[in-house]
Amino acid sequence: MNIHPIKKQYYIGWLMAFIAVSLFSTKAIVVKLIYKFDDVDAVTTVALRMILAFPLFALSSYYTWKPINKRQFIQIIIAGFLGYYLASFLDFICLKYISSSLERLILFLNPGVVLILSRLFFKHTINRWQFSSLIMGYISIAIVFGHEHLGGSNIALGAFLAFLSVISYALYLILCSSVVKEIGAIRLTSLASCVACFFCAAQLFIVKSDVSAYLNALSWQFYALSLINAVACTIIPVFLTMLAIERCGPNITSQTGIIGPMITIALGVWLLDEKFTIYHIIGTIGVILSMILLTKGINKNLESIKINETKNSHS
Repeated sequence: MNIHPIKKQYYIGWLMAFIAVSLFSTKAIVVKLIYKFDDVDAVTTVALRMILAFPLFALSSYYTWKPINKRQFIQIIIAGFLGYYLASFLDFICLKYISSSLERLILFLNPGVVLILSRLFFKHTINRWQFSSLIMGYISIAIVFGHEHLGGSNIALGAFLAFLSVISYALYLILCSSVVKEIGAIRLTSLASCVACFFCAAQLFIVKSDVSAYLNALSWQFYALSLINAVACTIIPVFLTMLAIERCGPNITSQTGIIGPMITIALGVWLLDEKFTIYHIIGTIGVILSMILLTKGINKNLESIKINETKNSHS
């Protein structure tokens, strides 16, 4: 059966997005396994992840290099700090205190946080579908959080750190939205990731007195899992996401992310023996439904913009 070339590109793009989401979703599992093998902190874990990923990001930056102006340079620094350093660092810390399931559900609130911040900074309107999405999303997280909070006093701290990670990444998306259009997603990702590598490595050398001796004392399992974290959970999904956006657009790519929490939760139950209760089921379904409502709300806004543009063109 012959498939139309355009449809074929969409199918390939969707497959790339699906693989990217699946690999991204394993990050929390790999980090949890790292914490099981070695008594390491988030500083070390995120530093090794970015240091091991640095060569490919640097190579990509070299081959896509074009001159940038001072404003773009500052935005790239902001992108690297907020989106790829601070958000990751906070995320890795939170996994010390909460399950991978709750972490993934909280991170999945990112589109809603972007929506709220866009309203605060740029006065963007929020329609009823988007508002319903926000309410459902936060109620769903509250259900899972309320249940897990009974299991330990550090759950609140972990959830708070995860939410700070969401805010940091949302700020990166908003503040750097213009530079993405100007220099391209792959160039921005490559350059910002190199900046993040610098912050992560600098933090490691500042916090640890004897870095060489400290790293030599760590197990081979730590390095093996860190390599998996760098390649399979960072480099490959980052570039697959960019390629997916080129083939099937940002909407379809982002909608594929709905499967993320399910993958993380399933792997958490299988590999980490995490509990999967009725509260997790309700919370997961609620968060996924909130993303569906958010997508519908965004589509409604796009339809309104197109209608207004059509009216203006005829007036």
